[in-house]
Amino acid sequence: MSLKRIGLVALIVTAPFAVFAGNSFGATKLTTKKAVWSNSGTPFGSTEATGKTPKCSAATSIVLKGTILASTAELTATGVSCSGKLWNEGSGESTMAVGKGTASFTGITVNKPAGCKLNGEANGSAKLTTESATIDIQMHDVGEVETSIPVVVFKSAGEKFATINLTGCAAEGKYKVTGTGLGEGASSTGVGAANSVVFFNETTNEAASLTLAGNPATITGKVNNELIGGEAFQVN
Repeated sequence: MSLKRIGLVALIVTAPFAVFAGNSFGATKLTTKKAVWSNSGTPFGSTEATGKTPKCSAATSIVLKGTILASTAELTATGVSCSGKLWNEGSGESTMAVGKGTASFTGITVNKPAGCKLNGEANGSAKLTTESATIDIQMHDVGEVETSIPVVVFKSAGEKFATINLTGCAAEGKYKVTGTGLGEGASSTGVGAANSVVFFNETTNEAASLTLAGNPATITGKVNNELIGGEAFQVN
């Protein structure tokens, strides 16, 4: 499978909060191999303009944890949606299943630091939209054994995924979410599904490099990833 940018949602849902459950990422080694997005045996388009449009939703609450001003920070989102494209880039053995887009999180509550709100909005109804991000897919090796589980690697297209604007508390200020996030697919390569679920958990976070306010951060949860139209799709 390959290092590939899969348009978000797919994660991108990726973005500042995330999703997980899981397989063992402890001794994980990621390898880059050819990969192709397809549905019913037909590859997706070869450009962003001709790619497929994904849609996503939260299968569980999505939690971002980190440290701000030496205090624990924790935000929970109950909803997520996304916009973007999934397509196949390159040709032959260098073909990569890639994507790009943004994610919007809703129903956000700032659990910590105490008394904080996001953008001055009431806890439980705050919203946050990420900046543009790209997604790559790699294969997951455990030790020397390659598994059939794809790993989603998401990166911000610019300097950051998003800015967390805390208000009404001692930690008031704007804090960047940066780095690289990892999620693990629920379906093996070559297996089609109308909903390609992506998980994010403590073990996947160990292989990531996400930061909040310059400090290590994690995202946990589970995100549903589908296509507009509802057809089954897969990575081969």
